[in-house]
Amino acid sequence: MKKNISIVLSATMFLSGLGYSSVFADDVTLEIEPELNPSAIKLVESTGAVNKDQEPDYTKPIAIEKFNDIEAKLKQDFKKDVSIQNIISGTDTVTSGRLNKAVDLAVYRITDKEYAESKAVLTSDKLVTDSRFKISNEDGSYTIPLKDVDLKPGDHLVTCISYRFKYDNTGKIETKTYLVNTEFVSVNSIKAKVGEKVNAKDAIVGLPKDANIENISIADTSTEGNKEAKIRVTYQGLSRDFVIPVIVSDSTSAVVDPNSKRISGTNRYETNLESIKNSFKMGLTKTVIIASGENFADPLSAGPLAMKKNAPIVFSTKTGLKPEAVKLIKDLGAKEAIIVGGTNSVPELVKNQLARLNVRRIAGANRYLTSKMLLNEFGPSKHIIFADGRDFADALSATPLAKKLNAPILLVDKEDKVPKVLAYHDAYIVGGAHSVSPAIEANIKSKMPGKNLYRTFGKNREQTSAIVAEIVKYDVHILANGRVFADALSSVNLLNDGGKTLLLVDKNAMSHQVKNTINGKLNYIIGGTNAITKDLLGY
Repeated sequence: MKKNISIVLSATMFLSGLGYSSVFADDVTLEIEPELNPSAIKLVESTGAVNKDQEPDYTKPIAIEKFNDIEAKLKQDFKKDVSIQNIISGTDTVTSGRLNKAVDLAVYRITDKEYAESKAVLTSDKLVTDSRFKISNEDGSYTIPLKDVDLKPGDHLVTCISYRFKYDNTGKIETKTYLVNTEFVSVNSIKAKVGEKVNAKDAIVGLPKDANIENISIADTSTEGNKEAKIRVTYQGLSRDFVIPVIVSDSTSAVVDPNSKRISGTNRYETNLESIKNSFKMGLTKTVIIASGENFADPLSAGPLAMKKNAPIVFSTKTGLKPEAVKLIKDLGAKEAIIVGGTNSVPELVKNQLARLNVRRIAGANRYLTSKMLLNEFGPSKHIIFADGRDFADALSATPLAKKLNAPILLVDKEDKVPKVLAYHDAYIVGGAHSVSPAIEANIKSKMPGKNLYRTFGKNREQTSAIVAEIVKYDVHILANGRVFADALSSVNLLNDGGKTLLLVDKNAMSHQVKNTINGKLNYIIGGTNAITKDLLGY
């Protein structure tokens, strides 16, 4: 093991629990401490049957209001401090905050015209979050995955917040729906030579003119390596800190062998098909797995099952398989297709597209229940791996370990629930305490008395992937962009035949650990030059 890579192996390692309260439940109760005056407001139990006519009409324009104005209204209604992410960066994979239980929210991309008119129509094709999300945590905290959409600095985003009230003095039920202006910025990495001064502010692109930027810490460029700078952005009275990767190197030689193979297409679906063509033999593949190409959770959970069955994962759109995918499945010689995910992710039409095959679907009410069902489908194993289901990076980094151990991956969230029975010899948590909480670790340990529990993680997603690579100890590596999941998920197809690791990098930067692991070696690159630039690789 390289000295510059630290591995934490904790005999108490384990995984975060399944959150089994549905975020889409119809029956909810919201309580706000009423005031003594007769106009006091409180949230009450409501059902779809009772309040169907009270649902917001997303087909009509909704006014876009200023962030500070909405924040004040929410504080008044909820009788507590609230937080909403007012800036979303190009490196974000989630949006998070704290409002109240059973509040609906989502992030949308809107047009220039809608932004100028301060009103927008919220169609589903504009969603930046996975879906409309109902907060289920008692304290009102939430973390919502962001879709991999092609956002650019200057794009306009709005956060939609919706909740129901009952007025004590009249009994009237009102649905409040707000659109909040949200800024999108791009956070770039910085390359520097040893001793070169860098200005971290130059890495931020897309902020409005009235935003204030201040340096918190300056990167040390006295030696080569992966360094960091930190800045604070203040906009509309709210502050957010950004970590800027600074790659310090005097080397101009190629990072990887120029003969390394790049596997890519013009979009995620073409890249996905190319990954299959490079990993599976035509006419000799019995099973295929179909999962969404737009959301990361189901393909991640399906990865270990796919590798166990020697089956490729084929991406589906929300409207079905692309014709090229249907043809490839036929050319593979598949007899069986397993759809992973509900009809909102993979439509029922796919069954018709694959009518000649034996097609079945594995789907739970949410990503965690789907992951649990895949655990049962995987069958007995000596090992199990736990990873955060709110983001893709740790679970993806764990995939080479899952292949080597022939182990399933169970996605967990911040709740401390885990399956009642864990019949495994040992377990691994991939990710730190912010990903898989100590409460989950303790819960798992309690259900596996006397067994081996391990946790491994790095200080960021790139380092975590490098640490897992050191554990599995293979000399062939796959490089994938660790900030966007679209191409990276197709790396599972390349991992299927074993003997490879997965290393996550940024578009224009890689950690010192990753560079040391791959330097000069023949590797695979998944994704085009927009995902991983030629400049990063040194050729």
